[in-house]
Amino acid sequence: MSINISLLLLAISAVESGGNPLAVGKSGERSQFQITEAVWKIRSELQFTEASKPDQIEATRVAHEEMIARARQLEAAGVPITPENLAYSWNAGARRAISHALSGEKFKPNSYAQRVANGYASALAEQPNKVPPYFRDVLPTLPKHL
Repeated sequence: MSINISLLLLAISAVESGGNPLAVGKSGERSQFQITEAVWKIRSELQFTEASKPDQIEATRVAHEEMIARARQLEAAGVPITPENLAYSWNAGARRAISHALSGEKFKPNSYAQRVANGYASALAEQPNKVPPYFRDVLPTLPKHL
């Protein structure tokens, strides 16, 4: 399955923060993607406070890099790269997503992973090649397998 990471990140941002670039979560996550400080420190040289910016350029770049890393972790464990598995990895971490996938358990219809997957499917159906300009400016070419 080929995944459009830009559209997947848009679906994640819709579920995580309603697309609010200035959002700050209950545990201190920032940006429309609700990036944790630990992930930010790995992926960016900027201060964590820079994650919540209206233009979202750095947050989008960090989210994209982190999503690619999580996809590689899933792939290395033999887990299918699906919108649901990637979304669950984003929300609960790669280890939990791998464990969940290998258990064979299905996602419930109202689960985080399923809500993101539904948003992704809608975005893909409505606008397969359209993403906001700040995504186009910062996202590198996606690996062929995603």
